[in-house]
Amino acid sequence: MLVMQNQPHIPLCVALLTLLATACGTFDREWQQAMGRPSAGVSGAWVGQWHSDHNGHEGALRCVITPKSPELVNAHFQARYIQWCLPLSFSSRLDMLRREDNGTSRFTGSADLGWLAGGVYRYEGNGTAQELMFDFRSAGDHGTFRLRRPQ
Repeated sequence: MLVMQNQPHIPLCVALLTLLATACGTFDREWQQAMGRPSAGVSGAWVGQWHSDHNGHEGALRCVITPKSPELVNAHFQARYIQWCLPLSFSSRLDMLRREDNGTSRFTGSADLGWLAGGVYRYEGNGTAQELMFDFRSAGDHGTFRLRRPQ
């Protein structure tokens, strides 16, 4: 008979897995909707890679960009990575200021991803309707996002 005594990490793990499953489900629904609509400008679905210059970690990246106003977009990112030999994903959403200059959009924004994910991240980027590049930086990490339209 298996007895689970003094296992305080079990409820925490269950809560974390539930939270991740919910966040991934929300992103997947939004992704499917974006894939079913024609993209306009920088809005819509994006795919690519993220890379940490701090520790060399990297993985697949998806993003859905939704305009909120001519100067503001919402970017919903889902990053995949391997941790402890387990495939994991992390979803984050942030509003970014957007300025357009001769067909190139420039973005700036920040989001507090919580202490577990590294705190406040700042993002700067630019791109066109076919390719986006972002730099990210937090107190403990920095790197790049490279995105293109899905095939």
